[in-house]
Amino acid sequence: LEDQKGVDVLARALPLVRLPEGTRGELTFLGHGKHESLVSTLAARPPPGWTVHLRPPVGDLPGRFRDHDIL
Repeated sequence: LEDQKGVDVLARALPLVRLPEGTRGELTFLGHGKHESLVSTLAARPPPGWTVHLRPPVGDLPGRFRDHDIL
């Protein structure tokens, strides 16, 4: 969750994303780092229509890709 990953940009942009009526979005962050508190706050109070998760880093990241629509 560092600057070079763009986590801070994504966390600040998410409230600007308008989901189509009746659609929900889910965003999962994996990791630790400088922007962990920003992501934690976003997870605790996500924008309308969104669910945000903050999870610890995983060793099998490529194995998780099939569980998500966009990476």
